[in-house]
Order: sequence, then C-alpha cells, then structure tokens
Amino acid sequence: MHLNYPNLIEKDKKGSFNFKVRFFKRTDTISFLFGVSMDGADAMKNLYNYFSNYKRDNNYPNYKEFFHTKYSLDISYPILFLFDHEISNHKRPLYNFLKHIGLNDSEKQDELERNLFTSIDGGNLFLATNPLIENKNECEIEDLFSDSTLNHTISGKSFSREKSYDTNKHFGKERFSKYISSNYRTIDFSNFKPMLDAISQIIER
Repeated sequence: MHLNYPNLIEKDKKGSFNFKVRFFKRTDTISFLFGVSMDGADAMKNLYNYFSNYKRDNNYPNYKEFFHTKYSLDISYPILFLFDHEISNHKRPLYNFLKHIGLNDSEKQDELERNLFTSIDGGNLFLATNPLIENKNECEIEDLFSDSTLNHTISGKSFSREKSYDTNKHFGKERFSKYISSNYRTIDFSNFKPMLDAISQIIER
C-alpha cells in the first residue's frame, strides 16, 4: 500500500520505512512554551493560535510572520490538524475546533465532509478528518480498522478506547498502536485510503 503514497512514505533498500511527514511530539518544553497539554484535542487550538492571526492582540503572536520578518524564514510545507470525524456533534473536538477558528459555517463543513480536508487560513494550515464508514454519523479513526483487529486480544485482554479502563481486563491505545505496527502486513487498511488520499492531495497542492 505504501507504493500508492510516495510523497508520504518510502521503503529503503534495507526494507525500512521512512516517513516523509513529521508527527508532532508533545514534550514538556512544548507544553511550557505554547501552553499545549500533553494530551487532549484542545491542544490543537493553542497551536493554531500561535501560527495564525487569531487574537494577535491577546498574547498570541503569529510565529509564521515573526520568523519571516526577523529571519527571512518561511514555513512552506503544509501543517495539518487531523481530527476524528465528528463534525455534527457539538460536544466533540472537531466541531469545537471549527467554532474556535471561525470555520463552523455550512460551506466549510460541506467542503470538509466532501474532501476530508479544508484550508484553514488560505495558506499552509489545513484541517483534515477520517472518512465515515458503514453509514455512521460519527467515526473515530479506530473505527477504520476491521472488527477482527479491534476485537483482537493480547494476553486475554481486549482493547479499550477509554482514557480510564480496568488494566486487568483491557489494554489502551498505546499498546494497540504497537500491535498494529508489529502486524501491519496482515491488517486491512483499506478504510484508511480516502484519508491518505486527502493528505496526499494536501502535500501536492
């Protein structure tokens, strides 16, 4: 499947995969400088605040403009905010993020539904989401895996998406991700293709 996305990932001669995208890592330093929590989707709002013109007079400088003006550095590559597909649920992170950045109008929502991505600022900031499957009104990214993958047990324990769970009966997202990484050859990723297509289109713009 990686051969379909050469601008996202490549396999070297040794058989190792090299990502052509970088994933944001939350650290204590990032948390201190930008007020970004170590978990939680609200952290996306603070990152947006510092790389846009959001409330510039309210202690949110635009760092894109700062680095351009002071050091002649431009952030030319796309920056992508990826959320679970929960646009219609007013209590979920995606809807709240859209409201926060002032893009909760029907036109932008229709574009996000149709293309699985939309430009946030007219520049290199983008918002993306995963596809809906099986006629669901909402869809978390974990829903894109097959039932057999989601129901896989490890040492008699089953997967739980909840933040709090009985560790004697369940394992969480971190262990689930390690299972996926170790068994990617036998796991069905076909439901991920529309989202990967969308990310690929963003990079090619």
